[in-house]
Amino acid sequence: MTKQKYAFGYTDPVRMYIKPQYDDEQIKSTISFYKRYKEIIVGLLCLVGFIAIVFVFIWFLSLFAPSEEQINNMHNMQVIQEFDGCKVYRFWDANYHYVTKCGNHTATERHYSEYCGKACTKQKVERIEND
Repeated sequence: MTKQKYAFGYTDPVRMYIKPQYDDEQIKSTISFYKRYKEIIVGLLCLVGFIAIVFVFIWFLSLFAPSEEQINNMHNMQVIQEFDGCKVYRFWDANYHYVTKCGNHTATERHYSEYCGKACTKQKVERIEND
């Protein structure tokens, strides 16, 4: 006599409708690794994601940072204009400073913004003349 195959590969029609019985040891051994360590896995994934976001943010900020050559050029004294023996120099020290030298006469000028209250800034000029 040959065995007939019924639904889901069962060879006996009665076994198709009976829930299989397992003992407790078999059920405990079938709990997946993920279910056992779910909190640890989720925590580690969150930590790795946070670290990745921080590194991407730092990398993104580095795209807009000035290069070392640009920083060195800002601190160097640059000749802006020269006319009739007078020279105008400029250098960067958190603000641009302008220095004018005509013979023995020297003048220094600094332009900056000053906070004066809510939604208020005043443009100021500081001028020093040496003879």
